[in-house]
Amino acid sequence: MTTGEKPGRRSGAETFDSAFSGDPLAGRYRQFADRVAEAADATSLGRKFVELGRLGYELLIDEYRASPGTYDRGVVLKKMGTALRLSGIPESMVRPHEIVALYWVARLDRSIPGGRRKPRSFRGDEIPAEWYGDGVRLSALRLLAACISRAGKSGELDAWEYKPGMEPISREILARLRAGSMTTVEVEAAIRDRRERIKAEHDEARNPRTAARRRAARIAKLEAMAAGLARLADKEFARSREALRDFLEARGVIPATPRLGIRGLARVLTPADARVLVQELAAIAESDPSRAAVIRSLGFHAGQAPARSVAGNEARRLPAHA
Repeated sequence: MTTGEKPGRRSGAETFDSAFSGDPLAGRYRQFADRVAEAADATSLGRKFVELGRLGYELLIDEYRASPGTYDRGVVLKKMGTALRLSGIPESMVRPHEIVALYWVARLDRSIPGGRRKPRSFRGDEIPAEWYGDGVRLSALRLLAACISRAGKSGELDAWEYKPGMEPISREILARLRAGSMTTVEVEAAIRDRRERIKAEHDEARNPRTAARRRAARIAKLEAMAAGLARLADKEFARSREALRDFLEARGVIPATPRLGIRGLARVLTPADARVLVQELAAIAESDPSRAAVIRSLGFHAGQAPARSVAGNEARRLPAHA
């Protein structure tokens, strides 16, 4: 591996070779740093554990094929645990069931949902390296395992499925992780928020009257908070409503107001809007003569539209003007 290939190897203009130039143990230090980097690379760990989960899943399949009539998933998992324990790996560190679940997080994400009364289809058993992207880490995979559950009984072949309502959020999270635009903390918060929403939807479905009262109470509370915020901004900080909106937008509290560019304005402007625009420009021109130039420019450029175009035909209908 050449110097500077791994992120974090450089510090400003410093390189590994320049920092350890002339050191007789430079090779040992490089080996030490590479080993630590490999162990600490959570994306690499995630890939390794998904692969381990695939191996565990294949072992379950092999046991099922060997004795389908007496197959018991729980017994096989205990055998996996015994193998790990006898290899010096404590059960508290790695559990076979959890390892297999990590593989199914990836397998389900790569699957194609089935239609009505049709099962989903899978794109092979192996998970390609590009699926992990820049940020599918082991910690995130462990959190996402809570979005799926095993379907079927202990004597049936392993099959997993998304928990109700969790497939969209799981796919969204993994897409953002691959792009490197989401942290583990954000993953945990997104999953928690989705669970709370699902629970609220179930509660509303079971008791719509109570849910309606609670919703009305929340809206009233929100309205009171908004009014209080507006008063605070006006009295304490002398902020207008527009300035308060910009303040909240900048902090992500409310979505940004869509900004219409010239092309967007041209698409939505109506003849009545155009008339009001010219009237407003004329009124402002009383104190700002530059606005009169804008009015003249609008009239001039309307006349410059291509002769065979719709705009050109409309421009020729305009009365002559100075």
